Amino acid sequence: MTKPPTIKDVAALAGVSISTVSLVVHESGRVGEVTRARVNEAIVTLGYRPHPAFAALGRRSAESKFTREGMPIAWVFDEGSNNTHTAAAKDHIASALPRAEQLGYRLETFNLRKFSSPAALTKMLYARGFVGVVLEYFEDPSRILAMDLSRFSVTCSGSYVVPLPFHTASAHTFINGMTAYKSIWDRGYRRIGIAPQQHHITLEDDHARLGGALAAHMELAGASPEIPPNRSKLWDIENLYQWVLQYKPDAILCFNSGTIRQLKVKGMRIPEDFPCAAYVVPPDDRGSFAGIDLQTQLVAEQAIERLDQLIRLRQMGPAQHAISISIPGVWYDGPTLPVK
Repeated sequence: MTKPPTIKDVAALAGVSISTVSLVVHESGRVGEVTRARVNEAIVTLGYRPHPAFAALGRRSAESKFTREGMPIAWVFDEGSNNTHTAAAKDHIASALPRAEQLGYRLETFNLRKFSSPAALTKMLYARGFVGVVLEYFEDPSRILAMDLSRFSVTCSGSYVVPLPFHTASAHTFINGMTAYKSIWDRGYRRIGIAPQQHHITLEDDHARLGGALAAHMELAGASPEIPPNRSKLWDIENLYQWVLQYKPDAILCFNSGTIRQLKVKGMRIPEDFPCAAYVVPPDDRGSFAGIDLQTQLVAEQAIERLDQLIRLRQMGPAQHAISISIPGVWYDGPTLPVK
């Protein structure tokens, strides 16, 4: 079995002292850019990696940057064409930062679109001594699989087109769909129009969102819904608007609070003519719209806590048996859906 490279090997290849390599690994500003680049090149060439449990075991120098700022972990997102998921990523990151600090980590965010390739990003993270990576929604999962993540502990946050081989924390979309539909039913509405719509690249939660609402309807009504669900693409408001005019539901279960806003822009009187609730109501909209708060803070914290466990256990790369942690949301009443 090949012996893993040591800090001494890196120093020898770069032609510097061990202390200089240590300063580069610890991101000290006292090393010149030319020397730093040479050391980082040697780190990548040899495949050297600082001990992954360094932070968890508490073996940090009192003067080191790791002690002052925490062991570095990365939150990587792929800012594509889907604004909904870009906004969700920002909410998750804002929630993850304090939890990462509590556990002794320094969380940095990286947009994959700003790097020349997935390989370029992973090479940089490795060279800078990052020990863990949280992956936020990627439109194209092949971009994740193109990243060499075997040297990092890895978790995912959110939903994907297909399940990935990493432990994942996400909202419990099916339960949320059931909760939203039952909450509308409990407020006296019976001809409920289910309008989950779907992303332009269909995700697993598109199916779960619809399935949860349909399951609730079958349980409560004992028959198929009278109104066919609207499965147009997200933000195809014209299609949704025409569907509402055609079927005239007593209440509408929309994708999110932004959808309700867009229907109002189209001239729809909500709730006077069409009471509405949403599968997704961001915390900032709580109290202004009826619907589900996805508990994004808990989702983000779970992604960080699972990553912490993996780092402590020195488990890196894809999981042999990936585990998904699904967190149910919470229903909140709002003026868009008065009691009938």
